[in-house]
Amino acid sequence: MAGIGFGTNFNNDNYVNKEGNGLGGKTTIVSIVGTDDSTVTQAELDTFVNAITSSVTNEPAFTIAAISGAVDDAAIVLALQGTGTPSVVDGHYGTDTTLSILATFEDNV
Repeated sequence: MAGIGFGTNFNNDNYVNKEGNGLGGKTTIVSIVGTDDSTVTQAELDTFVNAITSSVTNEPAFTIAAISGAVDDAAIVLALQGTGTPSVVDGHYGTDTTLSILATFEDNV
């Protein structure tokens, strides 16, 4: 038996079935590690957040949608939203952090 929204309730199609990520135009999941691949300090995290959320790098800024991890963890995972692609050059967002892209979700609709 189909329920409401599945097209059988008096032609009441109240759902949308289309390709997309539901997270915004583009979401990139990244991880950062600290100096020499060590734990991430509060100063390193603060510098990274400031750089990636502003245009100090002369690149598009990102919005941080989520952070997983804590200061002194080996790595911190972030969900970034924005139109660009984050740089993976060591020290780009702070001299003591290295960024790796784990996944990218892009809304193709």
